[in-house]
Amino acid sequence: MVLEHQEEHDSQWAAIGSIAAKIGCTGETLRGWVRQAERDTGRRPGLTTEERQRLKDLEREVRELKRANEILRKASAFIRRRGPWRGIEDVEFAALEWVSWFNTVRLLEPIGYLPPVEFEEAYHRSQPTPAMVAAVN
Repeated sequence: MVLEHQEEHDSQWAAIGSIAAKIGCTGETLRGWVRQAERDTGRRPGLTTEERQRLKDLEREVRELKRANEILRKASAFIRRRGPWRGIEDVEFAALEWVSWFNTVRLLEPIGYLPPVEFEEAYHRSQPTPAMVAAVN
């Protein structure tokens, strides 16, 4: 809308101010939308909306992969200490021991240095039971 009507005003900012007042937003908000529309149409350099979303998705994927790699690194270090192995069953058993440790023994800082299983149990204890919810309603 701004790009279509900016010739009717002295400057693009004047057009933005006029239109922003009519649609009920601030001029700065509308200016941001105009700049993004200009990038999306190739009139201004920078990332398009689709490119921004793709970048955001890739950054999230990288974070998830880094976390998975860290878990695998710790698991492999734990399993390697338990060798030498006589067969696949030994490796599977060591992996199961590590998973058990990961879920029940390790202390996790973001949840108050508790093992995940204890935190989950405390959470479920704090939630109202269906009988409690029915009594309230």
